[in-house]
Parts: sequence; structure tokens; C-alpha cells
Amino acid sequence: MRILIGLIAAFSISVTALADTVIKNVTAITMHGAEVTENATIVVSGDRIIHIGTNVPDSINVTLTIDGAGKFLVPGLSEMHGHLPSAAATSSEARETLFLYLAGGVTTVRGMLGHPEQFEMRAAITAGEMEGPTLYLAAPSLNGNSVSSVADGISKVKQYAADGWDLLKIHPGLTADEYQAIADTANNLNLPFGGHVPAEVGIKKALAAGQITIDHLDGFLQYVEGYKRPTTADDIARI
Repeated sequence: MRILIGLIAAFSISVTALADTVIKNVTAITMHGAEVTENATIVVSGDRIIHIGTNVPDSINVTLTIDGAGKFLVPGLSEMHGHLPSAAATSSEARETLFLYLAGGVTTVRGMLGHPEQFEMRAAITAGEMEGPTLYLAAPSLNGNSVSSVADGISKVKQYAADGWDLLKIHPGLTADEYQAIADTANNLNLPFGGHVPAEVGIKKALAAGQITIDHLDGFLQYVEGYKRPTTADDIARI
């Protein structure tokens, strides 16, 4: 199956500026089980899909029609571990990187290495000043080099929450006490945290602490001593 991602990418760029946009004659991958709707008519009002069928309802005031004949329409993809540019928000590097996400059908990116420029990047996308996906931004990394003590970890979490970051990024090197203090403070502030699993912490304590994602499958092999011996079926079951 050849999917022309460019259709959804181009559509996602301008959808918030449109009302009652119709995409006709497209094959829609709806994500309702194995359901595929051929020759579908999709109606979008503002930034929401309001109709998937084979016709345009009478109540629709069509302002733009896109012919999707021979193409597939799929839900936007989400990049959950993206590394966004740290260059100036509207620089050529930023524009090219964000456009390439859209060209690949990626309409949401969770940036996992924070830089203050990314706030301006997101604001420019929201304002329609540049093309790009929806951005969720992790704060600068919390790791063995950036956190010097329990108190420092707590202070940084509070500062990042005040700065408006969407989540915290955990990297290796934190002590067990530093990690737990960071986790407790983040949970009290309703600020999610995810990323790596520090060696002193381990996968069980990270999950118990409420870490929302374990990126790169960190900690799982260590849990079953997979770096010391071949893993077995029982090991995989435990994981």
C-alpha cells in the first residue's frame, strides 16, 4: 500500500485556519479495528474531524475541497522521543526539521531534550508563523552532571514547573535519593517525568515512583541481569 503522507502533512499545516474543509474520494484508515473506508468523504470543522462517510451532510458550509483520489488518509503520527533543534526558533534549521516531521506524517512531537528556544518555536507554530507539529516539551535533562544534590534536584523541578515545561527528562547518573526527591516533587506538582532509568534506581523503583515512560527500554535487561548472561523465556515473562 502506498500512502501519500504529504496529503495529511499539508492538510495539518493549515487546518486550524479553515472551517468546514472537505476531503473527498480518499481511502480513510480510521483506526476502528481493521476498518478501511474507501471513497470516503471527510469533513473537518476548525481543527476537528466532524464527519467520515460517503457524502457531504447538508448542514456543511464547504469552504475548501481537497480531492484525495488515489491517496490514503491516516491519523497523524506521534514522535514520542524527538530531539528538537536548539537553534533560534525560526532559523532555517528549525524550519527544515519541523517541516520534515510534517512531510513524514508526524503531527505531534514530544521533544525530549529541552532548550528555551523551543518555547518560541512552539509559539511560532501556534501563531501560524511557521509550519510544524504540535509540540510537547521536556525540560533540560536531569542527570548526574546537572543535579548536584537532593536539594538541587528539588529546586530544579520547581523551577522547570514554573517555567512551563510539559514534563521532566530523566537521564542516567542520578543517585537513588536524588531521583526519589525529583519524583516526589514532580508528582506533587502534577508534572510528568520520563526518559532513562538511572542505574541506582532500577526499573521497579522507577515504575513505582510514577515515571510515565521508560525510553529505550532502559532498565529491563538490568532487571534480569541480561548483560551478564543470555536471557530466557522466564526472564522475558518477568519483564
